[in-house]
Amino acid sequence: MLWVGGAFSGIGAVLLGLAVTAIFTLAGMWAASSAFEVGGRVHLLLAAGYLPLLPVIADVLPRKITPTPLVAYVLLALACVWALSVHLGVVFTVHARKTAGRAASAVTIEGATPAEVLTFTSTEKYHQAVTELERRGNDFRYVQNRIAPYFLPAAAVEHVARLRFGDGDAQRGHYIESQRNRRTAFFELIGRGATVREIYPRERILRYAQTGTHTGELWPLTPQLMEQLLLEWKDAIQRFDNYHIAIADESIPMKYHVIDENVIVLHEPIGRGDSHRLNSMFAIDAAVGKRFADDFDLVWSLIDPCWRDPDQLGRWIDEELIPLARKRLRQKKRARPV
Repeated sequence: MLWVGGAFSGIGAVLLGLAVTAIFTLAGMWAASSAFEVGGRVHLLLAAGYLPLLPVIADVLPRKITPTPLVAYVLLALACVWALSVHLGVVFTVHARKTAGRAASAVTIEGATPAEVLTFTSTEKYHQAVTELERRGNDFRYVQNRIAPYFLPAAAVEHVARLRFGDGDAQRGHYIESQRNRRTAFFELIGRGATVREIYPRERILRYAQTGTHTGELWPLTPQLMEQLLLEWKDAIQRFDNYHIAIADESIPMKYHVIDENVIVLHEPIGRGDSHRLNSMFAIDAAVGKRFADDFDLVWSLIDPCWRDPDQLGRWIDEELIPLARKRLRQKKRARPV
């Protein structure tokens, strides 16, 4: 087309090529440094933009510079490779700096371990998740602040649901069904040979038997329901060889559940606004799970063996916990107006 053009057309073509190169390079810099995540496909498309320029610029180069079209294409190919290298160099440099910055900000605490974390703001969804884990798990380590809810008699579940949600609340039915499912899942896993170990801080259980509640004054069990709960718990302790209880005087700073040394559950009931308040966190990671499992095993080993013995625990329930529950009943009777 302009193969026989003058020097001005050649200079114009060179400037045009440099301008296009600058545009693509700046576009690549923006793509790599913007707030949006732009993948490698975009950079490939930007690089492909150089290719259509080859025949156009080859036609406008003056013959004094490129005596034959072959020389023109070779020179232009070299220019495109150079421009592409500059573009990719800028993009990868910016990307590397961004990645390093993210890595530095992601781990800012010594010893931190990344893990997949799930949170729940609904008692129904929390119970569904726990039940599913309990159905599939084989090894359980629980630090408990109260007697596990799968020992609650049906009347106790109804009692707590009524106090917790009131009449007419849809969550009441979900709560009752969830507790039934948890009870079924527990006895199924015990029946198939899964190992369940639970540590209970002594003072917490004494207070639970005495007051009927483990969370302030929320949803207290009646003395009669507490006694039924204690008897069901005692029966499980003495009947199942793979269900183990330890009563600890050691300091246990937090309640946690470890399932198969891979899932850690942190949970406490909220009491108000159950449908939208954060009530639980699940951390899924083998390294984190091992840390909690090792802590549990250490506390377990520090507990006097007699307080892991089923017969001793049965006597303790009969001689201390049940009388505490009955004492509250006697106090209520004396407090009634004549």
